[in-house]
Amino acid sequence: SSTISISNTEVGVSYQLLRDGVVSNSPLAGTGNSLSFGAQTIAGTYTARGFGVGTGYCYGPYTMTGSVNLTINDAPTVSAGNAHIICSGSSTQLSGSASVSGGALPNNYGPSCAINLGDTYISNVTLNGVSTSSSVDGVCSDNTSVIINLIEGSSYALNVSTSDNSGSAYTHGISAYIDWNRDGDFDDLNEKIGTTTTEVNIGTYTFNFTASAGASFGEAMLRVVADEGLGDPLSTGSYSYGETEDYTINIQPVITYLWSPSTGLSATNIANPTANPIVTTTYTLAASVNGCSSLANVTVTVEPTPNLGYIIQGGGAICTGSSSVISINGSQTNVSYQLLLDGVTTNTLLSGTGGSLSFGSQTQAGTYTVQVFGGTGYCNGPYLLSGSATITFDVCAILGCIDPIAINYDPLATVDDGSCSYAPSTCTSPSPTGAYVSELIHDRARV
Repeated sequence: SSTISISNTEVGVSYQLLRDGVVSNSPLAGTGNSLSFGAQTIAGTYTARGFGVGTGYCYGPYTMTGSVNLTINDAPTVSAGNAHIICSGSSTQLSGSASVSGGALPNNYGPSCAINLGDTYISNVTLNGVSTSSSVDGVCSDNTSVIINLIEGSSYALNVSTSDNSGSAYTHGISAYIDWNRDGDFDDLNEKIGTTTTEVNIGTYTFNFTASAGASFGEAMLRVVADEGLGDPLSTGSYSYGETEDYTINIQPVITYLWSPSTGLSATNIANPTANPIVTTTYTLAASVNGCSSLANVTVTVEPTPNLGYIIQGGGAICTGSSSVISINGSQTNVSYQLLLDGVTTNTLLSGTGGSLSFGSQTQAGTYTVQVFGGTGYCNGPYLLSGSATITFDVCAILGCIDPIAINYDPLATVDDGSCSYAPSTCTSPSPTGAYVSELIHDRARV
């Protein structure tokens, strides 16, 4: 809204506001000072008139000099994008956008067509990344289903290519028009955006122009005319040979962006800044056009990384056939842990308990590490705990019977512990005559 007032009034005179010549309020008594008619919300031209109601004044009414034009601008439609979830220390790109919904394409444009088919035609039109090509001659082509977006006040290059359908190539003129004020014609200031001025040969021609500042937002027509009879073709009417092509232009205003708070943002005045907040933050995007603003919010949730400082315990040098318990000295709930041997998983996920966690006895040599997966409220990962535990096999003294002929022989024993036992002798013959027994070992004689 906008407040409309009179800068000075007289006592004995009543004042009344009119919009486009129609009364918009009841008369207000003059005070000898300024007088406000209050906030007005309808577009139009506002004037005021006075009535002499006090002694010594003619009644009137009398129209006051001057007027106020009130234009109502639409606030933009704004979006801050979808919510984001990031891990602590990570970043994400916000997806802000805004637009103004203007009017539809006017339907009262005058026609423009060639009378005869053949000779010169428009083979390509390219503007702001949109390109339309044709290899078919036409007297007038309705391409209004092709929508080209332009921003008021921005500079553009329109490229127009012409070809010849058959026979000799004729010279021709090219002109291009945009209906900036969307009133259904091309007769207003700056609506001719380019012309060859004189007739030219077939080829590609570039017309540089600036989208009119203050243009009416919404859909308007772009018309391109190639006419063999004029170097500077007209926007409407018929001509002998050539072609007219019509396109839809969507004119958008300059939109300013402002994000708040600025904490963790790479910039605050662009649509898509990078966000790297330390804690969960809700950002507000204000998009403004001609002083009218709209707001939208988006939340970036920051999830912590699981605690990776727990110590892996166990390992060391063990005897062959022995084992070592591998554990960690702490764990978190909603976090899972998995033991790796030389980078390969050795067990299923174990849920954290809030205390120490054991992976049980391990019998294989190698380097043991622990992989961590965050659950609800944590970044998922996987992550690795710092540190590791290593199991190696050592040559250990194994006590036992080392005599292969003993009945309790232990092939793994390395040190005799005196435990060997033998089967009793089954020999019943007398000792050989004249035999000299030099040594008696257990139940057997050596001669």
